[in-house]
Amino acid sequence: MRSLTFGLLFAAATLSFAADDPWFSTFSIVAYDPATNELGVAVQSRAFGAGAALPYAIAGVGAVATQASANRLYGPKAIALLQQGLTPAEVVKKITDEDPGRERIVDIRVDDADDPFKELHRLLNLTMSGSHGQLSAQLAKSGKLAEAPREQQLALAMNPRSGQVRYALAQRYAQIGEYINAFEALQSAVDIQNNLKPQAAADPAFAKMKDMPEFQRLVIP
Repeated sequence: MRSLTFGLLFAAATLSFAADDPWFSTFSIVAYDPATNELGVAVQSRAFGAGAALPYAIAGVGAVATQASANRLYGPKAIALLQQGLTPAEVVKKITDEDPGRERIVDIRVDDADDPFKELHRLLNLTMSGSHGQLSAQLAKSGKLAEAPREQQLALAMNPRSGQVRYALAQRYAQIGEYINAFEALQSAVDIQNNLKPQAAADPAFAKMKDMPEFQRLVIP
């Protein structure tokens, strides 16, 4: 039964809709027959080649399915850990504990939207933008300054109308000495949200930019 329990823990199912596509679904299944000791794993997806990347199985060991927004390294790692004798619960805990991106949990509502699927997409982008922004801030705080701008760029791509997201990108650029990029991001931030000017004027992140005439003109209330 080891393989059945493990497989079900990792199976993922989603329903999706696109403007020019019919309904489609994504799901995985792992099954075990105690009478014959046979097990199997299958996936269903609109993505081509899903069967070559998502199911993993070894006779006498177990079967794993990783799907949706899955970490594809889970499968090989899980099989290897099962071979070492870890229980399914131990395998799940070990590989998810080691994955900093394991939290995919989102609660968004579109109770009265005219176009609920479009609104879900917009709200999901806003939620994911916040996650990338938080990771960017964490990277900067931990001294990984060179990695932080990329996460903030991803946040901006998902929420381009936010002055705060643009402001944070300006901070990240300033922290790595890319002052031209920092100024451009800050300019776009205050264009959207004018009340950011006093904050920028006093922000230590822009300390080395304060003598720039362009910066001084920008932050004047």
